Amino acid sequence: MIELWVVHLTLTLIRVAAFVAFLPPTTGRNLPRPVKIGLAMMLALFFGFNAPIKPHPWLTRAGEQWLAFGILGVRETCYGIGLAMCLGLMLMPARMAGAYIAQEMGLSIATLTGPTDGQQSTLVGVLLETVAGLLFFSLNLHLAVISFLAASFEHLAPGRGSLTLSPGWWLTGVTDSIEAGLLMAAPVGIVLMLTLLASLVLMRSVPQFNLFSVGMSVRLIAGLGAMLFFGPEVMVLLRQSLFRVWSLVGV
Repeated sequence: MIELWVVHLTLTLIRVAAFVAFLPPTTGRNLPRPVKIGLAMMLALFFGFNAPIKPHPWLTRAGEQWLAFGILGVRETCYGIGLAMCLGLMLMPARMAGAYIAQEMGLSIATLTGPTDGQQSTLVGVLLETVAGLLFFSLNLHLAVISFLAASFEHLAPGRGSLTLSPGWWLTGVTDSIEAGLLMAAPVGIVLMLTLLASLVLMRSVPQFNLFSVGMSVRLIAGLGAMLFFGPEVMVLLRQSLFRVWSLVGV
């Protein structure tokens, strides 16, 4: 029985550690490693001791054979990464909208380190991701993350059962995130497109008007004004996109 407890707790730690390592709010270099390790250990102990242990051939075999334990470890690692990638869809709309708006404003060259994954992102993308992170914690969605992880142990205990998800489930999450990103970027994108068309017409009418010297500044000012004007609508769409992901995963 002690071997089953050891295998059960170890597999629980592997799943939780993979989940914490690849979850967007905790991935990257912004969060210190001791914090990640402590969070994974606390969650693993909590879920490991609360979940009842039932005898299973794979668990019994894992306590006796290293090969069986390695197979279950790889399985739990893939499962934890899959859960984290699923929840990572919540920040995709903000990143897509920021990349599109920055490209239309001419700010795609200027990049900063992203607040979630530590990757290089545009200025507008960093701004929208930061706002999305603040909404994530202000709406208590971090508690939904814990609930989602706890539900995974209820539906698929470590070392038992099989994960069956249709491809349509994943495609629905990706398409919904892309749709939300385009909706957030649409108002500002339309304003920038109209500004570009007006600049081209003005350059055609007034040959002295240089699009590269004056038009870029005009597009930048128009983009900032559109973001300020449509800011409340973007926040509403961002909030809806966050809750749309949770309704998809069923939390």
